[in-house]
Amino acid sequence: MLSIILLPFILACAFAASDLPGITTPVEPVEVTGSSVHLVGTGLRFSIPFLSVESPVPVFEPPSEYEALETVDCRFVVPDKEGIYPVMVDLFGEDLVVNPEIELTSQAQQAVDLCPEWLQEHLIWKLSILTEDNQDRYGALLLAHQGQNYFDELAYTVAYLSWTILAIPSWDEEVLVENAQGIYDNDAFLSYVNVVDYTGADYYSTTEYYTIQGSDTVWVEIPKEIYYDFVVMPKVSDEKPLNDATVYNEFWRQYLWDMDDSGYPVFNEVLNSNVLVFWDEQTKNYGWSTTPEFSDSLHAVDIISKWTRAIIPDGASGNRPVQPNIIAHEHNGNCGETQDLLSAAARVALIPCACVMDINEDHVWCSIWWDGEWRGWYVDTVNNHNTAYDVDYGGSKECSCIWAWRNDGFTWDVVDYYSNSCTFTVTVTDSASVPVDNATVQIASEGWQTSTIYRGTWGQTDRNGEITFTLGNNQNFYMNISTALGNFGSGGYEEVIVNSVADQTYTFQWSPPMLMPGLSAVEQTEGSWTKYLIQVSFDLPYDLMNGRDYYATPRSEYAEPLTDGTADFFIVDEENLALYEADEEFDCYELIQGASAGEVWFYAPHTDNWYIVFSGDRHQGVQTFADASITLWRHDGTGIESGVLNTAVAVSPNPCSSLASVQFTTAAAGPASVTVYDVQGRLVQRGCNGILESGAHDLELSTSGLSSGLYFVKVTGEGVNAMRSLTVVR
Repeated sequence: MLSIILLPFILACAFAASDLPGITTPVEPVEVTGSSVHLVGTGLRFSIPFLSVESPVPVFEPPSEYEALETVDCRFVVPDKEGIYPVMVDLFGEDLVVNPEIELTSQAQQAVDLCPEWLQEHLIWKLSILTEDNQDRYGALLLAHQGQNYFDELAYTVAYLSWTILAIPSWDEEVLVENAQGIYDNDAFLSYVNVVDYTGADYYSTTEYYTIQGSDTVWVEIPKEIYYDFVVMPKVSDEKPLNDATVYNEFWRQYLWDMDDSGYPVFNEVLNSNVLVFWDEQTKNYGWSTTPEFSDSLHAVDIISKWTRAIIPDGASGNRPVQPNIIAHEHNGNCGETQDLLSAAARVALIPCACVMDINEDHVWCSIWWDGEWRGWYVDTVNNHNTAYDVDYGGSKECSCIWAWRNDGFTWDVVDYYSNSCTFTVTVTDSASVPVDNATVQIASEGWQTSTIYRGTWGQTDRNGEITFTLGNNQNFYMNISTALGNFGSGGYEEVIVNSVADQTYTFQWSPPMLMPGLSAVEQTEGSWTKYLIQVSFDLPYDLMNGRDYYATPRSEYAEPLTDGTADFFIVDEENLALYEADEEFDCYELIQGASAGEVWFYAPHTDNWYIVFSGDRHQGVQTFADASITLWRHDGTGIESGVLNTAVAVSPNPCSSLASVQFTTAAAGPASVTVYDVQGRLVQRGCNGILESGAHDLELSTSGLSSGLYFVKVTGEGVNAMRSLTVVR
């Protein structure tokens, strides 16, 4: 454990002399196994772009001879390292069969449909990773409270609280109801804050605060994301939300509000309805008195700080609890307990608050969100850069890694608010320069006044294989990288930065020993004007970068959205689906790789069932949210002999760099055209526009004037009407 030494400001970490550390989080030292300082660069960083395709795509209308039989709309998550088919097309039964793997239980789906649109996708992801019993458990919970003003708050907590908590059989999910109801109960009592409810299909809530700005007092509304993440969230740091006997049979939003321990101030009495102002946005220093004076003229932020200090007058002793109720009732603690209680009290008072962690320097505190930024907050001060006691702001510490906690498991670096800082960008690609996503990168540094190394911050690489850390100055840093393709650090950590320099940009590139996986797909061309036509339109609004924290019990796991998702798409028959699932080479149709959106029209041979597949095989941890619409069309029989006219359209080579061949067959002489569209549906090139004789045609298509990216080649003529994707590379 980290130790405390006595300094003039040590009351921030321990209110009484103690051998106990300030933080309550258990930390373990890490092993340094080598040095890679010589591999770290400085200056401008480089990046490898991840190609994504933006919607809209060209609109393709089926020939008039086709009629729509059935349409299925579905939303689902494309897994990493494998694929999933949302729909199987049964041509013999003329039916679209939805894969049960993408379906939620009936109760869960009903609950999703009641939620605002902005929340539905994340809720689908969360419910899809729970068992069917748990899907029904939380579906029933939401359905039981439909129509209540707190329904969106309740639905948010199901969508964003880690599944590792939701899946515990003995955990009482009614705590989520108590949390949501408590927000509106306290709102009715408090004068300086209002919950604001917006209606409509995308309904949401937020809060507004009566605030002094200069010489004016005005109502100021916060973004809804801040409200849900840092006011509504029923978890403040490493604890599990509880309302059982261990926490006196009440959730902290109710317990702290009413707690009436003899000799201590009652929260709802000192923060009463006569307190009219939230804050004046100024830096405050409250001192360390354990018997502060309260008055209605104080601002809400002042009262919360003073109340928390009064509730914990003594330094930590005993069991070092993490539950706010127990901390408050036992009335002792160091900075770890104080942080938890201050954050919970702020959320009881409907004020956005996050916990801030400095593991290596053995100090933790809070931050308050206001006017677009997070500001340092502790029981003795608010709006203060010196909350961390870094030398750059008048303290005596050199801070290394400071991060804040969103409590679904997501963390982000904030050391630049409390110290001079530098940045460190780590890029992970395989030896073929393909970005490696979701590689876990952990950064360590020496503990405060010790040579022992502790993990200080961490994160995952994005789709470009990159992650950037913000780190303190005048520190040494060590790194470990973990991927399914191999690890950096020889089982421990390697030194990468010595005596970091403020404002410096450090870069590091590393390749694991194994290559990123690819698709062993061989694209085939299909006939046109078959009896059946399969239309697939899809949109991948975002990828989900998965991660976890390292200090909560149980651990929290989250999925952070990355705009414009990317996945591979293809259509296969049953035989080739089996080959694909066995990681063998397979034949497919309509292959589109790395797209964010697309539309395909597949003239399906009436020989087999067909599977619409979305693949995340080229992702190492990033999942993708998908919204797809599949329609089955049937020809009315006009002009078709034996069920199919044996024509085909092919574009090769694909990808191409300068010249492609477009091969197709027309059934009779007549007008024909070959046109090229970009991903935004704009006509960018004409390859042919005239009269063609019947028979086979092979037209050259120059792509030298096109930039790299995905295009769509549309071919129309007598007996042919098809569109193929074409990738241009440079």
